[in-house]
Amino acid sequence: MTYKMYYEAQTVFFCLLLSSIVFLVDLYTQLVIASGVLYITVVLFSLCLKNDKSPILFGVLVSVLTVLGYYFSEKLGIEWMVLANRALALFVIWVTVILGTKIKQTKTKLRKSQQRFQELTEQSPTMLWQAGINGDWIFVSNGWLNFVGGEDSQHLGTKWLSVIHPEDHDIVAKSYQNLIDGAESFQVICRLKSDSGYKWVSLQGNVCYSSHHEVSGFLGTAIDINDNKVMELRLEETTVRYYQQDKMAALGSLASGILHEIGNPLAGIIGLLNEIQQELKTHKLTDPVRSTLNGYLAMIFDELNRLTRISQDVSNFSNMSSSDDCLVDLNDITRRTCRLILHDERMWNIKLNLDLDTNIPAVVLASDHYVQVLQNLISNSMDACLSKSGEAKIEVVTTIEDELVAICVSDNGVGMSQETLALAGEEFYTTKAKGTGLGLPICYSLIQKMSGEMQISSKVGQGTQITMYFPVNG
Repeated sequence: MTYKMYYEAQTVFFCLLLSSIVFLVDLYTQLVIASGVLYITVVLFSLCLKNDKSPILFGVLVSVLTVLGYYFSEKLGIEWMVLANRALALFVIWVTVILGTKIKQTKTKLRKSQQRFQELTEQSPTMLWQAGINGDWIFVSNGWLNFVGGEDSQHLGTKWLSVIHPEDHDIVAKSYQNLIDGAESFQVICRLKSDSGYKWVSLQGNVCYSSHHEVSGFLGTAIDINDNKVMELRLEETTVRYYQQDKMAALGSLASGILHEIGNPLAGIIGLLNEIQQELKTHKLTDPVRSTLNGYLAMIFDELNRLTRISQDVSNFSNMSSSDDCLVDLNDITRRTCRLILHDERMWNIKLNLDLDTNIPAVVLASDHYVQVLQNLISNSMDACLSKSGEAKIEVVTTIEDELVAICVSDNGVGMSQETLALAGEEFYTTKAKGTGLGLPICYSLIQKMSGEMQISSKVGQGTQITMYFPVNG
């Protein structure tokens, strides 16, 4: 027999014994109303039993004993007063039963609620914290202690700030102060010091209000997101590497076209220099000869300027590595990117049209990301036009739509079916034999980082239209 079972049996025996003693005393001393008070003691003891029906059962028992005491005890005093006292005793007994049962049920619910809260705080993987109205922490869960280590006293008050990574300390402290001063809920991605080093968590804080809608304190959580954050950082590193590889691939595809473009001016320059050399050998510098030479020199300078522009375009593209947002002229950067793409050998049989709205304002975004996206979209259009029968055409249009700057890249290539279009933005999905399936997903990601959106529409045999939207700043 366990201790609890022994305690239950002992309590039941004591209640029965006490009921019997009170009944016997009532028979010989006419306790009347006093018996009700003594029977209340039995009811109160029965409240200690685990069974919620025990107080009711003992209430019935002592009520029966009270009635039996009336019938079997010697009748003393006025009859109606005796009956009234017995009735009052029964009333007191059942008031005690009802109130005691209600109180017991309330305590049971409270105990279960406290037990659930304790289990939640002890077993939940989410770290919980609570602060008083002044902002000092007054409680941390076991999840927090298991994560950062130490005793709870080491993290109460403002001591918890000591486990924040130094690089994240200021932003966390500022966000927490805004919560206290302005009742502004916050969520901060930061690093907490644990036994195995700093780990990434999502720290959140909210305001607690009383029933009178007054601030009564603060409550928050910290969720371990270290694995996801590490994967996110690795993905960003992979994206950067892919961006560099994509840039080199773009330069590689431009190489043959650039060599062709450079070869023609060089051949022209060499030929013109040979002509000048022959003129100098065979003629004196008369006015007609001087005029001819000046014409040759002018053509040489034109070809050299052409080489300079090609070299500058390649240099701008290959050296564009800043991912910081800045105010850019979209028309200018679009024009320069398209001019460079014209050197791609795939463009030799494709007509590229530019329709740039001169009224669009400058936009704040990362120029290198924009160039990468635009180059990728036009490259996809070139691939779609390679198998096009008839005149292939790509068009780039900039305009303003509903206070958004829109850049549309469209082609009259092979187009996509609705099934292919639905999967176009999925990672690693590609219709190209040597494709990676990362081009469009990275475009989506980069555009979202620049607070923009991208929409795609396409029809088989008619072509594809992709539109980027960026908010007008200021």
